[in-house]
Amino acid sequence: MPGSGAFVRFAFTNFGAFLLDTKDLSVIRGASALLDDTAVALPAHLAKAGLPRFETVFARASEALFHTDSLANAAALRDAIETRAAATGQSARPTFATAVRAWAPDETLADALRGLEASLRAEQLRRPTVIPDTATAQGACALDGVRPASATAYRGGGAISVSAATRERLQRGRELRVGLLGRVFPEAAGLDGRPFEADFDALAKFHEPAAGFPYAHGWSRSVPRPVRAKMCVVHGDGNAFGTCRARVTSIEGLRRFAAVVDDAMREALRTALQPLWDRAEGVGAIPLHILVWAGDEWSLVLPAGFGALAMRDLGVGFRDAVARALAQRGLGGADDVRAAVDGALTLTIGAVFCDAHEPIERAIALAKMLVEDGKARTRGLEHDAVRGNVVDFAVVESGFVPSSMAGLASRRMPPGATDVTRGAMTLDDYATLIREVAALKAAEFPQARVHAITRAAEGGAATGTSVADEAAKVTTRVASAASAAGVNLSDASSWPARRELWDYVPF
Repeated sequence: MPGSGAFVRFAFTNFGAFLLDTKDLSVIRGASALLDDTAVALPAHLAKAGLPRFETVFARASEALFHTDSLANAAALRDAIETRAAATGQSARPTFATAVRAWAPDETLADALRGLEASLRAEQLRRPTVIPDTATAQGACALDGVRPASATAYRGGGAISVSAATRERLQRGRELRVGLLGRVFPEAAGLDGRPFEADFDALAKFHEPAAGFPYAHGWSRSVPRPVRAKMCVVHGDGNAFGTCRARVTSIEGLRRFAAVVDDAMREALRTALQPLWDRAEGVGAIPLHILVWAGDEWSLVLPAGFGALAMRDLGVGFRDAVARALAQRGLGGADDVRAAVDGALTLTIGAVFCDAHEPIERAIALAKMLVEDGKARTRGLEHDAVRGNVVDFAVVESGFVPSSMAGLASRRMPPGATDVTRGAMTLDDYATLIREVAALKAAEFPQARVHAITRAAEGGAATGTSVADEAAKVTTRVASAASAAGVNLSDASSWPARRELWDYVPF
């Protein structure tokens, strides 16, 4: 289609400094809500302000794109957006950037948007990524440990000195409780006034048996004691979604592409998290939290015993929802999007299982590293529904969460191990791993054999016995049950991952 008019781009920046600078869940939840409220509400705010004619291409958790009929009108829109974003949270002041670009008559939509994104990135580099409060004599904020304390908040029955930014986010988070979960579960809107426990310590409650818990989702027994008081931090990111979007040739197609991603992510989250959400009211605590949801990137925190299945269901749910959407005909922009995707939209998911008292930003940082490592392993397969959906996880049983992939590798590779290493796997291989571990546990496979076989697989067994030798030591009944479940006990490559995830798979 021929170019005309101009585009306005908006994006919040530096989530780490605004969302994840504290372990206090109310602060994180309040910050997420402030961002979401601002971006999603931008179209209605601009229309109410009587600004020149414009159309919304998309407006979601942290970003927005608008099209209007002239560069002058685009500048007016940008100014109104900047004023609105600057007022978000007032003292909380999240950082953001905007960009404006004309769409020349002889320019393709892809070229126009490529130039717009370049302008946005340049603007992000020009602006501060953190806006500090005024220094005071009260020391550092008691909750984020960085900003100057300039206000008072009440927590645990006592007064603490916090920054104005933290107080703003804390108050908003306490009002919400449910937070971004309301985007997934519409019925959550009426629950914000309930006295739910909503902090990281409350995650441990969901490892205890509870009357009426919905077992139909595959959680047939209570979670083993070793994983109680632990959490699972899950980070996910779309593979080459920006490249797909850049190939869309119409504004209606861009709008449809954003809707496909948002709808599929919402459906995947609802499928994966429904069992925990169903349990919330009966236990009196929020069992899960969406920390960040910015388009095709998101971070969750779950009770550790439910994270393994949730990761599988997120990946499968998203893959299936996208496939259904792309198969539909007669929808605005559908053919445009189908051609741009040229196959499938895929995800890379990384998860960290660790103590619930670990700094949340450290756990998310490692989960993001797992995602980036997974993406590097599948370069060129981003639109392959089978090989492009990738999962990786790290289990931290003791000590601090590693701050690098090298640190994680040293944890994964025990002394003397030489033969088998473990990295990212496809979603289908991960689903098989879950199924096999559940089958082995249901067959009462002895955990001592799990460790012995894994040592043999890794080349670290002092006796030098083989995997087959170690596997042969299980009883005939257990071996028969494993065989009936399709589990190859002599497959050395599978044992490191089986051992690592063993305690976290319900059966």
